[in-house]
Amino acid sequence: MGDDVEGRYEIVDVIGADGALRRAWDREDGGYVMATLVPAGEADAWRRGFEQARVIDHPHVLTPTDWVDGDGEALVVTPLVEGETLADLIADRGPLDPWWVKALAGQLLEALEAVHADGGVHGALAPAHVWVEATATGTPTVRLSGFGAEPTPGYVAPEALAGAGPEPRQDLYAVGLCLIDLLTGRVRQVWDELTIPEGPLAEALARLVAERPEDRDASAGEARWDLAAVAVAPALGRRLDVRSRLRPLPKGWGADGPGGRPVPSVKASKPARGPKTGPNAVETLIADLRDRLDPVLAATIVLAVLGVILLIAAFLTW
Repeated sequence: MGDDVEGRYEIVDVIGADGALRRAWDREDGGYVMATLVPAGEADAWRRGFEQARVIDHPHVLTPTDWVDGDGEALVVTPLVEGETLADLIADRGPLDPWWVKALAGQLLEALEAVHADGGVHGALAPAHVWVEATATGTPTVRLSGFGAEPTPGYVAPEALAGAGPEPRQDLYAVGLCLIDLLTGRVRQVWDELTIPEGPLAEALARLVAERPEDRDASAGEARWDLAAVAVAPALGRRLDVRSRLRPLPKGWGADGPGGRPVPSVKASKPARGPKTGPNAVETLIADLRDRLDPVLAATIVLAVLGVILLIAAFLTW
């Protein structure tokens, strides 16, 4: 498939290393999109997944917007994601704090609630099919993708391996494995034994990955409520930074498309701040705290610093 797709999409560059994802310019709507190259021989399954997912309107589902056939290949078009997959995040960060795992799990289970409520089953849930979108502050946004993809070895429920038909609790099994990966900092392989990490989420994980489907949570909603009830200490002062897998736009491309203005980097580096004296020292300290710490913790420290300054000022004028 060439750079021009059906006269509507123009391929701009490749996202990631395997070449399956491309950034494209949508001439009709005037914006960048993500186009996934459907693997050879899997077009029928991906087309069914496309038809299933295109009607789901949910903030944690990466809803496909178009299906394109051309030159013996097919593309699934979705909104462009400024972030990385769970597989990338695990490779970048290693083990995550249980607080972050719980936060991401809640969003992922919300996405599955929407999928299952519409009568569908994802059937191929794995770290490579869950995107995490960067946000300025707070919890990153989870986006479920990969509808119609081949199941990833190692993430298939035991009953599905034994020949059982698709069923929502198989997706819950895969969610449990993804959460274990996040806690251990390692994407599982098909030969890995199933071991549940110790910690506050252990009991909830055990239900998700129970060998018998009847021993798992009855639904994604039930699993989400069970996780929400687990007490987990906040990860204060530890932000979950998400990297964008997008490269800088090639020459001749900008925010407004071909020939447009340049696009600033998603995570532009900030100039290092050296020691500073004089009336702006307090402002510099506050800015550093905002940049480096969790917002709630930073606000607490800033208030404490301002309180000390007021006390000193009152003492000097007394």
